[in-house]
Amino acid sequence: MHPSPLRGRGYITAAKSAEDERRAVRLSTMGVRAEGTSMTKLFERILFATDLSPASGMVLESLAEMKGLGLKAVRLLYVVESEGMEGSSEDMYPQARREMVEVEGRLARLGIEVDSSVMQGRPADVIVEAASSWGATLILMGHAVRGPVGRLLVGDIALDVMHLTRTPVLAEAWHGKAARRPPLERLLVPVDFSDAAEVLLDRLRELAGSGLGGVVLVHVVEDTGSRGYVEEQVKSAESLLGDVAAALNGAGVKTSLHVHAGRAVNEILEVAAEEDVTAIVLGSYRKGFIRDALGGDVAGRVLSHSPVSVLYFPLGEVSG
Repeated sequence: MHPSPLRGRGYITAAKSAEDERRAVRLSTMGVRAEGTSMTKLFERILFATDLSPASGMVLESLAEMKGLGLKAVRLLYVVESEGMEGSSEDMYPQARREMVEVEGRLARLGIEVDSSVMQGRPADVIVEAASSWGATLILMGHAVRGPVGRLLVGDIALDVMHLTRTPVLAEAWHGKAARRPPLERLLVPVDFSDAAEVLLDRLRELAGSGLGGVVLVHVVEDTGSRGYVEEQVKSAESLLGDVAAALNGAGVKTSLHVHAGRAVNEILEVAAEEDVTAIVLGSYRKGFIRDALGGDVAGRVLSHSPVSVLYFPLGEVSG
Protein backbone atom coordinates (compact mmCIF):
# COMPACT_ATOMS: atom_id res chain seq x y z
CA MET A 1 0.00 0.00 0.00
CA HIS A 2 1.65 3.23 -1.10
CA PRO A 3 -0.17 6.49 -0.56
CA SER A 4 0.11 9.31 -2.99
CA PRO A 5 -0.71 12.93 -2.40
CA LEU A 6 -4.29 12.67 -3.46
CA ARG A 7 -5.96 15.62 -5.00
CA GLY A 8 -9.36 16.27 -3.43
CA ARG A 9 -11.36 13.21 -2.46
CA GLY A 10 -10.68 9.59 -3.15
CA TYR A 11 -7.91 7.11 -3.67
CA ILE A 12 -6.54 8.24 -7.01
CA THR A 13 -3.02 8.92 -8.15
CA ALA A 14 -2.16 12.58 -8.56
CA ALA A 15 1.01 14.47 -9.18
CA LYS A 16 2.29 16.62 -6.34
CA SER A 17 0.69 20.04 -6.63
CA ALA A 18 0.61 23.34 -4.81
CA GLU A 19 -2.80 22.40 -3.42
CA ASP A 20 -1.40 19.10 -2.11
CA GLU A 21 1.33 20.97 -0.29
CA ARG A 22 -1.06 23.55 1.14
CA ARG A 23 -3.31 20.76 2.37
CA ALA A 24 -0.36 18.94 3.94
CA VAL A 25 0.60 22.12 5.77
CA ARG A 26 -2.92 22.37 7.17
CA LEU A 27 -2.76 18.73 8.22
CA SER A 28 0.60 19.14 9.90
CA THR A 29 -0.46 22.23 11.82
CA MET A 30 -3.66 20.47 12.87
CA GLY A 31 -5.58 23.70 12.77
CA VAL A 32 -8.95 22.44 11.54
CA ARG A 33 -11.99 22.65 13.81
CA ALA A 34 -15.13 20.89 12.61
CA GLU A 35 -18.63 21.59 13.74
CA GLY A 36 -20.06 18.97 16.04
CA THR A 37 -18.74 17.00 18.98
CA SER A 38 -15.33 17.96 20.33
CA MET A 39 -13.10 15.25 21.74
CA THR A 40 -13.38 16.74 25.21
CA LYS A 41 -17.09 15.94 25.13
CA LEU A 42 -17.04 12.78 23.00
CA PHE A 43 -17.54 10.49 25.98
CA GLU A 44 -19.87 12.73 28.00
CA ARG A 45 -23.28 11.28 27.08
CA ILE A 46 -23.21 7.78 25.63
CA LEU A 47 -26.13 5.93 24.09
CA PHE A 48 -25.30 2.25 24.52
CA ALA A 49 -27.32 0.30 21.95
CA THR A 50 -27.34 -3.24 23.30
CA ASP A 51 -28.81 -6.50 22.08
CA LEU A 52 -27.91 -8.14 25.43
CA SER A 53 -25.50 -10.49 23.63
CA PRO A 54 -22.00 -11.38 24.88
CA ALA A 55 -20.60 -8.79 22.47
CA SER A 56 -22.69 -6.09 24.09
CA GLY A 57 -21.77 -7.33 27.54
CA MET A 58 -18.11 -6.83 26.69
CA VAL A 59 -18.82 -3.19 25.86
CA LEU A 60 -19.63 -2.55 29.52
CA GLU A 61 -15.88 -2.63 30.13
CA SER A 62 -15.53 0.29 27.72
CA LEU A 63 -18.06 2.28 29.70
CA ALA A 64 -16.06 1.67 32.87
CA GLU A 65 -12.93 2.98 31.09
CA MET A 66 -14.77 6.01 29.75
CA LYS A 67 -15.71 7.01 33.28
CA GLY A 68 -12.21 8.43 33.48
CA LEU A 69 -12.59 10.25 30.15
CA GLY A 70 -15.45 12.51 31.16
CA LEU A 71 -18.42 10.11 30.96
CA LYS A 72 -21.37 11.62 32.82
CA ALA A 73 -24.46 9.75 31.66
CA VAL A 74 -25.41 6.56 29.84
CA ARG A 75 -28.68 5.61 28.22
CA LEU A 76 -29.16 1.90 27.59
CA LEU A 77 -31.32 1.09 24.59
CA TYR A 78 -32.65 -2.30 23.57
CA VAL A 79 -34.59 -2.40 20.32
CA VAL A 80 -37.03 -5.15 19.44
CA GLU A 81 -37.50 -5.29 15.69
CA SER A 82 -41.15 -5.73 14.74
CA GLU A 83 -43.13 -4.34 11.86
CA GLY A 84 -46.32 -2.44 12.38
CA MET A 85 -45.68 -1.38 15.98
CA GLU A 86 -44.32 1.86 17.35
CA GLY A 87 -43.27 3.37 20.64
CA SER A 88 -42.11 1.91 23.92
CA SER A 89 -42.23 -1.83 24.46
CA GLU A 90 -40.94 -1.87 28.02
CA ASP A 91 -44.03 -3.55 29.44
CA MET A 92 -44.02 -6.16 26.66
CA TYR A 93 -40.61 -7.66 27.17
CA PRO A 94 -40.10 -8.46 30.88
CA GLN A 95 -37.01 -10.60 30.32
CA ALA A 96 -35.28 -7.81 28.40
CA ARG A 97 -36.26 -5.36 31.12
CA ARG A 98 -34.84 -7.62 33.84
CA GLU A 99 -31.53 -7.86 32.04
CA MET A 100 -31.45 -4.12 31.45
CA VAL A 101 -32.04 -3.47 35.15
CA GLU A 102 -29.06 -5.70 35.95
CA VAL A 103 -26.86 -3.72 33.57
CA GLU A 104 -28.14 -0.45 35.04
CA GLY A 105 -27.09 -1.65 38.47
CA ARG A 106 -23.57 -2.49 37.31
CA LEU A 107 -23.13 0.97 35.83
CA ALA A 108 -24.69 2.74 38.79
CA ARG A 109 -22.18 1.04 41.09
CA LEU A 110 -19.46 2.72 39.00
CA GLY A 111 -20.99 6.10 39.80
CA ILE A 112 -22.42 6.58 36.30
CA GLU A 113 -25.82 8.20 35.83
CA VAL A 114 -27.83 5.67 33.84
CA ASP A 115 -31.33 4.96 32.58
CA SER A 116 -32.71 2.51 30.04
CA SER A 117 -35.56 1.80 27.67
CA VAL A 118 -36.82 -1.01 25.49
CA MET A 119 -38.23 0.23 22.18
CA GLN A 120 -39.78 -1.31 19.13
CA GLY A 121 -39.09 -0.56 15.49
CA ARG A 122 -36.35 -0.77 12.89
CA PRO A 123 -33.19 -0.89 15.03
CA ALA A 124 -31.01 1.59 13.13
CA ASP A 125 -33.81 4.16 12.87
CA VAL A 126 -34.69 3.84 16.56
CA ILE A 127 -31.04 4.08 17.66
CA VAL A 128 -30.32 7.17 15.56
CA GLU A 129 -33.49 8.95 16.65
CA ALA A 130 -32.89 8.08 20.31
CA ALA A 131 -29.32 9.39 20.14
CA SER A 132 -30.46 12.64 18.56
CA SER A 133 -33.39 13.30 20.89
CA TRP A 134 -31.38 12.51 24.03
CA GLY A 135 -28.38 14.57 22.93
CA ALA A 136 -25.91 11.69 22.88
CA THR A 137 -22.28 12.57 22.16
CA LEU A 138 -21.40 8.98 21.18
CA ILE A 139 -23.29 5.86 20.12
CA LEU A 140 -21.64 2.74 21.51
CA MET A 141 -22.33 -0.68 20.02
CA GLY A 142 -20.75 -4.12 20.09
CA HIS A 143 -20.15 -6.31 17.06
CA ALA A 144 -18.94 -9.87 16.91
CA VAL A 145 -15.96 -10.72 14.72
CA ARG A 146 -17.09 -13.98 13.17
CA GLY A 147 -14.54 -14.88 10.53
CA PRO A 148 -11.46 -14.02 8.47
CA VAL A 149 -10.95 -10.77 6.62
CA GLY A 150 -13.07 -10.89 3.50
CA ARG A 151 -16.32 -11.79 5.22
CA LEU A 152 -18.83 -9.32 6.56
CA LEU A 153 -17.70 -8.59 10.10
CA VAL A 154 -19.32 -5.35 11.20
CA GLY A 155 -23.03 -6.05 11.64
CA ASP A 156 -25.67 -4.67 9.31
CA ILE A 157 -27.25 -2.65 12.12
CA ALA A 158 -23.97 -0.89 12.94
CA LEU A 159 -23.45 -0.08 9.26
CA ASP A 160 -27.00 1.24 8.96
CA VAL A 161 -26.51 3.42 12.04
CA MET A 162 -23.31 4.88 10.60
CA HIS A 163 -25.12 5.57 7.36
CA LEU A 164 -27.91 7.52 9.08
CA THR A 165 -26.42 9.18 12.12
CA ARG A 166 -24.94 12.60 12.81
CA THR A 167 -23.55 11.29 16.12
CA PRO A 168 -20.10 9.62 16.33
CA VAL A 169 -20.22 5.83 16.60
CA LEU A 170 -17.88 3.36 18.28
CA ALA A 171 -18.58 -0.20 17.14
CA GLU A 172 -16.41 -2.29 19.43
CA ALA A 173 -15.23 -5.66 18.16
CA TRP A 174 -15.79 -8.79 20.22
CA HIS A 175 -13.45 -11.73 19.66
CA GLY A 176 -15.16 -14.30 21.82
CA LYS A 177 -12.94 -15.57 24.61
CA ALA A 178 -9.90 -13.63 23.40
CA ALA A 179 -8.61 -11.02 25.83
CA ARG A 180 -10.27 -7.67 25.29
CA ARG A 181 -8.13 -4.63 24.45
CA PRO A 182 -9.25 -1.02 24.95
CA PRO A 183 -10.37 0.33 21.56
CA LEU A 184 -8.26 3.50 21.90
CA GLU A 185 -5.07 1.57 22.53
CA ARG A 186 -3.81 1.78 18.93
CA LEU A 187 -5.70 3.43 16.07
CA LEU A 188 -5.30 3.12 12.33
CA VAL A 189 -6.23 6.20 10.30
CA PRO A 190 -6.36 6.10 6.48
CA VAL A 191 -5.25 9.49 5.14
CA ASP A 192 -5.87 10.84 1.66
CA PHE A 193 -5.11 14.53 2.34
CA SER A 194 -8.76 15.45 1.81
CA ASP A 195 -10.84 17.83 3.93
CA ALA A 196 -12.30 14.80 5.74
CA ALA A 197 -8.81 13.58 6.62
CA GLU A 198 -7.95 17.02 8.01
CA VAL A 199 -10.89 16.89 10.38
CA LEU A 200 -10.18 13.34 11.53
CA LEU A 201 -6.53 14.08 12.23
CA ASP A 202 -7.42 17.19 14.15
CA ARG A 203 -9.75 15.14 16.32
CA LEU A 204 -7.01 12.61 16.94
CA ARG A 205 -4.82 15.39 18.31
CA GLU A 206 -7.59 16.22 20.74
CA LEU A 207 -7.74 12.56 21.79
CA ALA A 208 -4.12 12.70 22.93
CA GLY A 209 -5.16 13.18 26.55
CA SER A 210 -7.89 10.54 26.46
CA GLY A 211 -5.89 7.36 26.79
CA LEU A 212 -4.86 7.17 23.13
CA GLY A 213 -1.93 4.79 22.97
CA GLY A 214 -0.72 5.28 19.40
CA VAL A 215 -1.70 6.04 15.81
CA VAL A 216 -0.81 4.37 12.53
CA LEU A 217 -1.30 6.59 9.46
CA VAL A 218 -1.92 4.82 6.15
CA HIS A 219 -2.05 6.17 2.65
CA VAL A 220 -2.62 4.12 -0.50
CA VAL A 221 -1.87 4.98 -4.10
CA GLU A 222 -3.33 2.99 -6.93
CA ASP A 223 -0.75 0.77 -8.58
CA THR A 224 -1.06 1.79 -12.23
CA GLY A 225 1.68 -0.53 -13.40
CA SER A 226 3.96 2.37 -14.25
CA ARG A 227 6.84 1.73 -11.87
CA GLY A 228 8.47 5.12 -12.19
CA TYR A 229 5.23 7.01 -11.71
CA VAL A 230 4.19 4.95 -8.68
CA GLU A 231 7.61 5.35 -7.07
CA GLU A 232 7.37 9.11 -7.54
CA GLN A 233 3.93 9.18 -5.96
CA VAL A 234 5.06 7.05 -3.03
CA LYS A 235 8.10 9.21 -2.35
CA SER A 236 6.02 12.39 -2.45
CA ALA A 237 3.35 10.93 -0.17
CA GLU A 238 5.94 9.71 2.34
CA SER A 239 7.20 13.26 2.64
CA LEU A 240 3.74 14.74 3.14
CA LEU A 241 2.60 12.03 5.54
CA GLY A 242 5.85 12.33 7.46
CA ASP A 243 5.01 15.95 8.23
CA VAL A 244 1.60 14.89 9.54
CA ALA A 245 3.15 12.16 11.71
CA ALA A 246 5.65 14.67 13.11
CA ALA A 247 2.83 17.02 14.07
CA LEU A 248 0.95 14.26 15.88
CA ASN A 249 4.10 13.12 17.65
CA GLY A 250 4.63 16.71 18.72
CA ALA A 251 1.12 16.73 20.17
CA GLY A 252 1.98 13.72 22.31
CA VAL A 253 0.48 11.04 20.04
CA LYS A 254 2.94 8.25 19.24
CA THR A 255 2.61 7.94 15.46
CA SER A 256 3.97 5.71 12.70
CA LEU A 257 3.14 5.69 9.01
CA HIS A 258 2.71 3.38 6.04
CA VAL A 259 2.77 4.34 2.38
CA HIS A 260 1.82 1.55 -0.04
CA ALA A 261 0.73 0.97 -3.60
CA GLY A 262 -2.09 -1.43 -4.31
CA ARG A 263 -5.80 -1.88 -3.69
CA ALA A 264 -6.91 0.43 -0.91
CA VAL A 265 -9.18 -1.92 1.07
CA ASN A 266 -6.71 -4.82 1.01
CA GLU A 267 -3.79 -2.64 1.98
CA ILE A 268 -5.61 -0.91 4.84
CA LEU A 269 -6.76 -4.20 6.34
CA GLU A 270 -3.32 -5.77 5.93
CA VAL A 271 -1.70 -2.88 7.78
CA ALA A 272 -4.36 -3.16 10.50
CA ALA A 273 -3.33 -6.78 11.05
CA GLU A 274 0.40 -6.12 10.73
CA GLU A 275 0.36 -3.24 13.20
CA ASP A 276 -2.02 -5.03 15.58
CA VAL A 277 -4.31 -2.00 15.84
CA THR A 278 -7.38 -1.98 18.07
CA ALA A 279 -9.59 0.26 15.93
CA ILE A 280 -9.86 1.89 12.52
CA VAL A 281 -10.95 5.54 12.43
CA LEU A 282 -13.17 6.64 9.53
CA GLY A 283 -15.35 9.61 8.72
CA SER A 284 -17.49 11.06 5.98
CA TYR A 285 -19.54 13.99 4.88
CA ARG A 286 -23.19 13.27 4.14
CA LYS A 287 -22.95 13.32 0.37
CA GLY A 288 -23.31 9.58 -0.03
CA PHE A 289 -22.31 7.02 2.58
CA ILE A 290 -18.73 7.41 3.73
CA ARG A 291 -17.48 8.59 0.38
CA ASP A 292 -15.13 11.38 1.39
CA ALA A 293 -12.63 10.03 3.88
CA LEU A 294 -11.44 7.36 1.48
CA GLY A 295 -13.26 7.89 -1.78
CA GLY A 296 -15.78 5.77 -3.64
CA ASP A 297 -17.02 2.88 -1.54
CA VAL A 298 -13.59 2.12 -0.04
CA ALA A 299 -14.55 3.26 3.45
CA GLY A 300 -17.80 1.30 3.36
CA ARG A 301 -15.91 -1.86 2.48
CA VAL A 302 -13.30 -1.22 5.16
CA LEU A 303 -16.13 -0.86 7.67
CA SER A 304 -17.82 -4.04 6.49
CA HIS A 305 -14.69 -6.15 6.71
CA SER A 306 -12.90 -4.64 9.68
CA PRO A 307 -11.63 -7.31 12.10
CA VAL A 308 -11.23 -4.65 14.80
CA SER A 309 -13.32 -1.91 16.36
CA VAL A 310 -14.42 1.04 14.21
CA LEU A 311 -14.60 4.66 15.42
CA TYR A 312 -16.73 6.57 12.93
CA PHE A 313 -17.24 10.33 12.70
CA PRO A 314 -20.00 11.85 10.57
CA LEU A 315 -18.50 15.14 9.46
CA GLY A 316 -21.61 17.10 8.49
CA GLU A 317 -23.10 18.11 5.17
CA VAL A 318 -21.34 18.78 1.91
CA SER A 319 -22.97 20.52 -1.03
CA GLY A 320 -22.69 19.64 -4.66
